[in-house]
Amino acid sequence: MAVFVTLATLGVRLMFSDWFASRPVLILFLIPIILSSYLGGLGPGMVSTLLSGLVTDFYFIPPVGSLAFARFVDFTQWFILLVAGTLISLLNERLHRLRRQAEILALKSQQAEERFRQLAEALPQMVWTTDAEGVCEYMSPQWLEYTGATMESQLGLGWIEVIHPDDRARTLEEKDRALADKNGFRVEYRIRRHDGHYRWFDTRAMPLRDETGRIIKWIGSSTDIQEQREVQEELRRGEQRFRTVVETGPDAIFIQTRGCFAYLNPTAVRLFGAVNAEQLIGQPVLDHFHPDYREGVRQRIQQLNQEQKEAPLITEQIVRCNGEAVDVEVSAVPFIYKGEHGALVFARDITLRKKVEQQLLLRGSALKAAANSIVILDKRGTIIWINPAFTKLTGYEEAEALGQSLRLTWPDPGDDVFYSAMWETVLAGNVWHGELLSRRKDGSLYTQEMTITPVYDEGHRISHFIAVKQDISDRKKAEEERKKLEGQLLQAQKLEAIGRFSGGIAHDFNNILAAVAGNARISLDELPPVHPAREYIGEIEKSVVRARDLVRRLLTFTRQEESVRVPIELPLVIEEAVKMLRPLLPAMIEIRTHCNGEIPKVNADATQIHQIIMNLGTNAMHAMADTGGVLSLDLETVTLDASHAKLAPELYEGRFVRLMVRDTGCGMDQSTAEHIFEPFFTTKGVGEGSGLGLSMVHGIMKSHHGAITVYSQAGRGTVFRLYFPAMESATESKAMPPTPLPYGHGEHVIYVDDEKPLVFVSMKIIEKLGYKVSGFSNPMEALDCFRANPSGYDAIVSDCSMPGMSGYNLVKSLREIRPDFPAALASGYVREQDMDAARKVGVTHFIAKPSTIDELANVLHQLLASKTV
Repeated sequence: MAVFVTLATLGVRLMFSDWFASRPVLILFLIPIILSSYLGGLGPGMVSTLLSGLVTDFYFIPPVGSLAFARFVDFTQWFILLVAGTLISLLNERLHRLRRQAEILALKSQQAEERFRQLAEALPQMVWTTDAEGVCEYMSPQWLEYTGATMESQLGLGWIEVIHPDDRARTLEEKDRALADKNGFRVEYRIRRHDGHYRWFDTRAMPLRDETGRIIKWIGSSTDIQEQREVQEELRRGEQRFRTVVETGPDAIFIQTRGCFAYLNPTAVRLFGAVNAEQLIGQPVLDHFHPDYREGVRQRIQQLNQEQKEAPLITEQIVRCNGEAVDVEVSAVPFIYKGEHGALVFARDITLRKKVEQQLLLRGSALKAAANSIVILDKRGTIIWINPAFTKLTGYEEAEALGQSLRLTWPDPGDDVFYSAMWETVLAGNVWHGELLSRRKDGSLYTQEMTITPVYDEGHRISHFIAVKQDISDRKKAEEERKKLEGQLLQAQKLEAIGRFSGGIAHDFNNILAAVAGNARISLDELPPVHPAREYIGEIEKSVVRARDLVRRLLTFTRQEESVRVPIELPLVIEEAVKMLRPLLPAMIEIRTHCNGEIPKVNADATQIHQIIMNLGTNAMHAMADTGGVLSLDLETVTLDASHAKLAPELYEGRFVRLMVRDTGCGMDQSTAEHIFEPFFTTKGVGEGSGLGLSMVHGIMKSHHGAITVYSQAGRGTVFRLYFPAMESATESKAMPPTPLPYGHGEHVIYVDDEKPLVFVSMKIIEKLGYKVSGFSNPMEALDCFRANPSGYDAIVSDCSMPGMSGYNLVKSLREIRPDFPAALASGYVREQDMDAARKVGVTHFIAKPSTIDELANVLHQLLASKTV
């Protein structure tokens, strides 16, 4: 090829010699040299160079046709052609070799790339490559299959999109650092799977360098470490839990190797009294045990470290850093710590426990020595321990009681309702306390007070029960007697309450009655004898009398007003009362009366006896309203001794007339019977009873120095027993002949009362009695008028209780002016203390409202008669 190209170049030169003319020939022949050496290398290049030298010398350098040189310059140019051809050949030879090497390298690279791809596809890891600048060039199929992405989307920096957002910045920082340091890198991040779930991968990359060390690309792999991360996290949490348990555990834990402390948890540091663990680490363990225990500790350390045998729980004493000895429980197991055989030691301070054990021993002794019976039961209610007092109380020995239930001492072991209710209480965590009748082993009965208390374990669960029992038979008897006496006293005190109430209203109510009675009397005096209104006014007067008697009875039952009592024969009075009662009772109720022998007279108020019969009869009617029955009234004479006198607080030893009022009605329970004499207590519906009937009966009996008791059972009727003191001898009361009504002779009387209607009617009555009267509703006005003319008045009748000035103070003020001025006081409610206050100001005449004209006339006559005297 070199010869052909050279000769072709010669032919072209000769063919176009005219055109070339004098143009340089040698430069033209450089073309075949360059072409031959480029295509063929050094050999063809040198052939073309030598042939070009011969041809140019022979054909174109003078002398033409000869190989000689005419001029030196021609030789120089020809020589330069040879040198240039040689150099060009050498250069092309080099280039030729380089191209061949490049082709070989390219082939090898292609083969290596193919092998890399085959390897990448065969590996379980996801493999990828980037160029020298970190731009992704390749992703293995595993990457594409896992992410569900295409190759095109992952090249460049597209792969960053499948990295978890929280890991992207850190990943790019590691990548940039590796590019800057030109070293491999390793990073863990999460890659999004095709279903959107992220998993952890361990990614590593190394640079690929050429012969010069220049990085030509990066090769990396990503390995799924999700399970590894989860295992590591679980191990980390487990280690943390273990460390937490050890570090925060209540027991002291330390590790010894070579007989020295290697690790101590905070509890162990506190147990040994050190400031911190470093104070003890490296010190011999034996030095911190009491000398009495060191030999045993030394043997245990040898057993643990050399024989790798665990050391069982044992009680020893350690010595704190301050020299204090502490009782501990210690156990240990062989343990390898930092490559050395040693022991993991567990120690617990039992100082407090030993104190508790001593206290429990003391308490156990105290329980055995206790005077009260004490029983410990398990959760099922089975007796598991008794103290000697239980045996002393019940007669049951320990062997007989253990395994039994509390029903062992119950009179009725089959009382499931009570037993179940009691255990429901204690099983709910509550304390049961109560009294119950119990039976000893010998069959004798006693009353015991028992308290059952739940006992809890460490988990606050009921584990046992403790029952404390005490024989309270004697105390119960004493309490029953005391309660009976207290009840009787309380009953009497309650009945006193009605007195304050009745006394409070008596004055005002009697004032009203006085005004009504006075106006009725005046109206009757003013009307002609045959006037039809006289009948109605007469009924008004009767109503006033009944109302007055009602107030009187209210005051009588609390002893706030003494009734008018005379010797009476109870059989006759009761007979009259029954006649009054019979029309009030339905026909299906039969009344029976019976008098047992001769009945002595009693000093009593017949009206109040009537009231008693009416009240008790009315109560019996209500008790037998549905079924009918028998109402019995029985009289008899009884003599009470000391024991029978305790039936009621008012009774005493002596002779009484007893009236028993019995019905066959519905009866009542004990709790109701305890309250029936209380004011306003009633078992009837609203509007059917005032609750004062039996209270008044009680008050009447009390005012008669007698008593009343009641006995009743539900469904079996009620019995009232009324005790009247019997008179030893009867005295006949002689009837007094009526005396004429005394009249005045124009004397001037002052009448004072804060009730204007009463002032009005009293003035009319006094005027009809022949007196001149000045009436005042304001006591101060009366006093002023008297001061103005002290000698113009002859007597005064004043109410006791008035606003501004009482009647006592008014009389006192008048007598400061006229010491001998006659005065009488009036009140709707006269108490003994009122009488005392009147006597202190010199008043001896009292008028009880509502008063009759006869009473008022007699008082005025006595006042003025005393003045005359």
